[in-house]
Amino acid sequence: MTPDPTPSTTRPLFYLSLVLACSLLTGCLRPVSQIPPTVWLDRYQLDENQHPGQLHYCQTVGCLQRSRLQLTPDQWQQITRLFQPIAASPAEERQQIAQAIGQMEQLVGPLANTANDEGRNVLFPDKPGHQLDCVAETSNSTQTLLLLHHQQLLHWHRPVHPAHRGPLQLSAPHFSAVIQDKSTEALWAVDSWFLDNGEPPVVVPLARWRKGYSPP
Repeated sequence: MTPDPTPSTTRPLFYLSLVLACSLLTGCLRPVSQIPPTVWLDRYQLDENQHPGQLHYCQTVGCLQRSRLQLTPDQWQQITRLFQPIAASPAEERQQIAQAIGQMEQLVGPLANTANDEGRNVLFPDKPGHQLDCVAETSNSTQTLLLLHHQQLLHWHRPVHPAHRGPLQLSAPHFSAVIQDKSTEALWAVDSWFLDNGEPPVVVPLARWRKGYSPP
């Protein structure tokens, strides 16, 4: 694991405001389904995950630091087993996707020092390690979705560009990974920010998420 260097003077809140402005220009002018997810990855200097032996994940708030890591064949098998047998419906595959993202967080956590990441934003964590915000969580979930896609584990869905909600929806700025149902073209938010590291993310219709959805 080799963290990418990043300027220590960067202010996360200022950085997030720039991201928000950029997202309003790119993500609101076109539907997320029409924007390649690589547009998001390029913004955070992430190489697209295509193989379990070459992974790139955010390690800190705002994805200001990134980790390069790899899974062993046994670790990767823990992921592939979640998609056996092949899902009989989109709903079943969404459950598999949620389980896979949670499992991937458990595998990546010790390698990227994010195993103790707590749900939502924790200003003063009492556990060692890095905390992730919604930008980092969205990036990591998107990276896992792309890995599943390239490894041909997804049959009913495809990853698309992350979505944003904020002032236009009368809520605080927030991001989420997104998948599209190939059969209906329906969009679903895959939001891992709400929960602790290793827990399956919430998967809800994107329209509901944009209205301010928050799990109990």
